[in-house]
Amino acid sequence: MLALPSMLLTVVAGLLGAEAPGQHAVQVDRVVAMGNFGADSAYGFEAPAINNSARVLFWSSIPGQPFSGPDTRLTVGDPGLPSRIVAKTGMPAVGMPSDSVYTNNFLPTPVLDSLGRTAFVAQSKDSSNPSPAEQPSGVWAVTTSGALRLIASSGQRAPGTPPGVEFTQFVPIATDQPGGVVFQGELQGPGISSTGRIGIWRYTDATGLQLVARPGTALPGVPTGYELSSNLEGLAVNGAGQVGFTSPMANALGEELEALWRSEPSGGLTLLAKEMDPVPGLPAGYHFDAFGSVALTPSGQALFSATVVSPPSWPSLDSGVWLQSSPNDTQLVAFEGHPVPGSGGSQVFDSINGFSVPNSAGRMALLATLSSADRVQKFGDSLWVGQPDDLQLIAKRGDAAIGMPDGFTFRTLSTPIQNATGDLVVFGTANSPSAPSAFQQGLWHYDQEGTLELILAAGSEFDVDPGELTDLRTIRFIEVREGGLNDNGDLALTLSFTDYSQGVFVISLERIPEPGTWILLAIGVVTCALRMRTKEQKGVQPLQGSA
Repeated sequence: MLALPSMLLTVVAGLLGAEAPGQHAVQVDRVVAMGNFGADSAYGFEAPAINNSARVLFWSSIPGQPFSGPDTRLTVGDPGLPSRIVAKTGMPAVGMPSDSVYTNNFLPTPVLDSLGRTAFVAQSKDSSNPSPAEQPSGVWAVTTSGALRLIASSGQRAPGTPPGVEFTQFVPIATDQPGGVVFQGELQGPGISSTGRIGIWRYTDATGLQLVARPGTALPGVPTGYELSSNLEGLAVNGAGQVGFTSPMANALGEELEALWRSEPSGGLTLLAKEMDPVPGLPAGYHFDAFGSVALTPSGQALFSATVVSPPSWPSLDSGVWLQSSPNDTQLVAFEGHPVPGSGGSQVFDSINGFSVPNSAGRMALLATLSSADRVQKFGDSLWVGQPDDLQLIAKRGDAAIGMPDGFTFRTLSTPIQNATGDLVVFGTANSPSAPSAFQQGLWHYDQEGTLELILAAGSEFDVDPGELTDLRTIRFIEVREGGLNDNGDLALTLSFTDYSQGVFVISLERIPEPGTWILLAIGVVTCALRMRTKEQKGVQPLQGSA
């Protein structure tokens, strides 16, 4: 996803009209956790992640904390088993001094791999560092034995750096293959500058903690004397142990070039593209200027965004997206100012706003805004899905909003969450000509057969009872994150209700026989909403505000 390694899609309560086709009957498989936290937004469940074994991972913030602020807990839930806490505020911080405990300062997005192991960043506190500014942070991971292990901490010597250089804090983390944890760390010590303090490290149980790259790393395949010269950004990983990132390179004369890189499992670096390179798919004279986000496919292909420039248009910049299969095979996917497929040249891509990495079948998604050919009239968001060289329009602003009442049209769209088998979940908003300022938010499913359906909307009723009884609550907010959709079509999400209760649920995107039933609701005006039904749920252990 473009610059969105921790993306949250929030659906706010809105207005629904009369019944319409295109509604997907939702199958609720599990209630993972339930709680009631009142109106205070500091408490509640964060959006969960789910793997192919249906293990769910999520943070929660609970009242009654031992420190100022909420009591934060990292919880996992497995099918048929009670949810269990991995780490929480006040729990002994593994690997830290004996009296250290976790504070409530956890990085919001923990990661979960295919084997069910998790990794997270947190802060700890002991008797020697009462000040928040002095509280050390660390990266923890669950090992192959199931034990929690500290793999890096502030004050620790950073592998692959000169004597005296140590970690200070940690930023986004990811899993690159089962058991592998990749993270960015900040450094301090001799020779570390403010623009050269961020590097990337990788941990496995077998290899321990190893440097991937940092400013000062020598570079093969580029002119002699060049090295990485500034902070490494745009962390992307795949399941083959490769890591993608952007970082400028410079020589002793101070000549600097923006560049895009991929690390290899063997430890080397591959230069994917650099500033001043000719731009594939554009006329001679265009060259790359700077690089944005990068995503890696399981086979190592790189999908990346970049700005380009040509001398006559300097300093005007346009952006595009490219897919590189090999150093000599880079394909233009979409470019700002280029005609939109099927428009006859009357519309062009105005801005490229997001993309998803191609799955095993090569299918990807692209989010872009459209405009007239002269780029004066703006037409808003559009969503495209397909092979990189054959993207098909799925929805755009002004189209009928599938599943919404007659007259409702899409207003905004977001970059979808995609799994390996081709399911996409996309958040959007819609409105009607009669009430253009009243937006209806919804969550749509685009399936492997090419069907777009509304699966969930704020204002709908949802049965939170895990058994045969019925306990309907009206949805107020929905939160879904990247990593919340597995390859089996299971979607993990957090729902907040109008009575201030919340829950973590797993729903199936697989079709069920009966359609949902719409009911009338009053949210400012008389509205209609989806009514979700549950199937029998076995072995569910709802948590009453204690997950």
